[in-house]
Amino acid sequence: MSKDYLQALVEKLISNEITLDELDQLISKNADPAYRDMMEEVIDEVLLSAPASEKDPEDYDKMRHRIDQYVLKIPRRSAKIVQLRKTSWWVAACCCLIASSIYLYNSSGDWSGRDRSNFAGQNNPYSTNSYMSFGTSNILSLDSLKAGEKIVRDGIVLTKEIDGGITYETSAEASDVAPVMVSIVTAAKDTYKITLPDGSTAWLNAQSSLSFPSRFTESERKVSATGELFFEVVPAGEADYKSFVVQSDQQRIKVLGTAFNLTAYPESGYTITSLVEGKVELQANGSKAILVPGQESVFNKKGNSFVVRRFDMEQVLAWRTGYFVFKETSLPIVLDHLSKWYGFDIKESATESFHASVTANINRNIPISSVLKSLEEIAPYKFTIKDNKLILTK
Repeated sequence: MSKDYLQALVEKLISNEITLDELDQLISKNADPAYRDMMEEVIDEVLLSAPASEKDPEDYDKMRHRIDQYVLKIPRRSAKIVQLRKTSWWVAACCCLIASSIYLYNSSGDWSGRDRSNFAGQNNPYSTNSYMSFGTSNILSLDSLKAGEKIVRDGIVLTKEIDGGITYETSAEASDVAPVMVSIVTAAKDTYKITLPDGSTAWLNAQSSLSFPSRFTESERKVSATGELFFEVVPAGEADYKSFVVQSDQQRIKVLGTAFNLTAYPESGYTITSLVEGKVELQANGSKAILVPGQESVFNKKGNSFVVRRFDMEQVLAWRTGYFVFKETSLPIVLDHLSKWYGFDIKESATESFHASVTANINRNIPISSVLKSLEEIAPYKFTIKDNKLILTK
């Protein structure tokens, strides 16, 4: 890569015209020792506007780190062009260094109390495309559904909104059609919002699923879920006084009207329910827990027991705004979250105990190659993805 091209990339970053592919190139060359001198010249000419002889060498290292941090903080957009606020590079980089620095340090290695997922033994048995199914035969690809398009299935009218959400309502002929089970399944790097028959709303993270009847005709509004979902539930008083129930593996969540996050990936040893508003009652194999806002329960599937604790709302709900937020999070958990979003496996031999923690705000629209390169800057490992499997080497 020529100096002129590298300089053009930095200028495009400043002028809000850089693409995600170009960002990947920039962060790659930023980490390459062969481009050290050229990077210093670009920093002098484009960013610092001062001769190299007058600058401390540490300034250049700090600036290269800031490039990584700035890239990871770019807001997510649906367009391929990434728009940034118009401000000077130096101000933006300093703000990012303070607000979104990434660091790793030795810790006790005991992360069982913070575990939100299972790091080992992933089989990744998920769909490569997001879809909905109706009964046992009708399958609809959500990726092929255009914004504003309406689909009618078994007395159901589906509309894909401009923001990607799926609006769900019954057709005039619905009463003449027997209710069927409806399922929505999301693939890697996909999130979907769906409005349920009672008006409740569910957001599905990547590699998640939700099943529900096309009409709630039973005494309860019962749905089944796997993966990670956020629910906003219509109160029972507005739904014929029917309780809303979420079944996830062994756990049953009963709500009257509330908002909560559920993490229930099948391969994990834990089911985590984080309550934002309202009140929920949890039951599983004879165990019971009641949550109030700001509390979450961790259900141990093997131990058949609940642990109730406070939770960090920013971390838990970050996925809904297009980010990963990690605060002193164990590296295995960080990699597990990345694998679920980007859709790669983790090599089984990489499940050794890591005595390190990561703090970072990472935009989920950044290529995984750039994210892993940034982690290599702070972690004593090299991350390689081969045949869709992450391999760690010291």
